[in-house]
Amino acid sequence: MLRRHVAARLETITDARSGDTIDIVSPELLHRAGVPARGSDPVDPGASFSWRPDRARRSLGSLAAARYLRGNAESVTNAVEEAAELAVSTWRRTGRRRHYWEPWLAVLDLPTRAEVLAQATTWAAGLVTSIDWSALHFGFEIGPHDALWALPPDHRVRLKSRSDVRIVLPPSPGCRCLPEHATTSADRHEALVVVIGGYPTPVAETALAYVALVEGLRHPTRPLPARVGGVWPDAGEVRVVDIDASRLATAIDLSVAFLCGQSAPRAGQPVGAA
Repeated sequence: MLRRHVAARLETITDARSGDTIDIVSPELLHRAGVPARGSDPVDPGASFSWRPDRARRSLGSLAAARYLRGNAESVTNAVEEAAELAVSTWRRTGRRRHYWEPWLAVLDLPTRAEVLAQATTWAAGLVTSIDWSALHFGFEIGPHDALWALPPDHRVRLKSRSDVRIVLPPSPGCRCLPEHATTSADRHEALVVVIGGYPTPVAETALAYVALVEGLRHPTRPLPARVGGVWPDAGEVRVVDIDASRLATAIDLSVAFLCGQSAPRAGQPVGAA
């Protein structure tokens, strides 16, 4: 079983370390952990959080992409501006934060607000232009909830991931599913898409497989995602990884190496761009 294998690998880490819960935050953090992106600061998971444009762009960009694809905006740029205004006005009217950044965005000076909107536009445009939406006949969801799996019994190690689009694939007997995930139910087969900042590093494909790993741990009776696509708007790149046992094993190795503070292992064979 996938869960047993991962648990056995991670139990040695929990035995050797004590104190706070250990988190793997996101596939973006994983793919940058071993090879920091050019021109960026090293990853520091312990740094205190503060709002800045790049930390709001995924949330706002996701709202804008959904708005544009529903036909509620003439362009991605307009969709970002309208989504930002709607979120702020709703917060002012109700006093409830839906995305947490509304109070911050509401009081920004004009140059900083323009930077927020520009980064969100880059994020949304990268997603919108990387997928042939007209070919998704079986449906899709933008901005699904984060996936989280905690190592039992004390849940001190938690594997966390996120995807930005969940795509329903046509039923296919050739869909890649591991034996322990075989099911006789009518569960749908899916592909996931992740939007990541910076540029693809040597472990990027393994970080994409990690998204499928967390999905498999969280929902052991469902078929694994057939594939995971990565979109790097800043670099203009798209990559797709087909999920199989080998990819999952490499993702487990990357997760363990990250938790141990080791250098992240390099991904194996390269994948083609979509």
